[in-house]
Amino acid sequence: GESFIHPKPVAIKEQVSEFVKEHRSYIEERGFTLESSVPENCPRVMLDEHSLDTILRNLTNNAIKYSNSHKFIGIYLSHKGKDVILQIKDRGIGLSKKSINHIFEKFYRVEDTLTAETKGYGLGLSIVKNLVELNGGTISVTSKEGKGSTFTVTFPVITEEETDQNEAKNPTKIKQHYEIST
Repeated sequence: GESFIHPKPVAIKEQVSEFVKEHRSYIEERGFTLESSVPENCPRVMLDEHSLDTILRNLTNNAIKYSNSHKFIGIYLSHKGKDVILQIKDRGIGLSKKSINHIFEKFYRVEDTLTAETKGYGLGLSIVKNLVELNGGTISVTSKEGKGSTFTVTFPVITEEETDQNEAKNPTKIKQHYEIST
């Protein structure tokens, strides 16, 4: 199918703060401790707000799904040089080094007892990576089996000049193609 993204200058700190506020009770009702840090001086980035919401939802839901007794989620935003950095941390089951190399591939699912019992098609992280890259960012993961994972999403900061130029641009048309065979 085709989808559109509508990148525009976004005060990412406001959107991340709003996400945390709206989802705190959902996360805590599932027995999780939610920790967040969103600095006041975080600059704006160019991205599609719906994409950011999808990224946050997917990474947070994965942290919930793949955690056992260590029910912790951290959502952190920071600014370093020319980048804004969003991190989603958990203390869940973690990933093996082998799995880390494949988790952003379509239809890839880690093979273990918990993932076998968890619903999914292996598309979530592929979609997240696609959305991050369509919005000019990068995504990476660090993880240790039994200790948890940290997903790091980085978006470039925009200057005031870029803000003025980009606000006049049209939406970006994106083609996405997923084939599911039976």
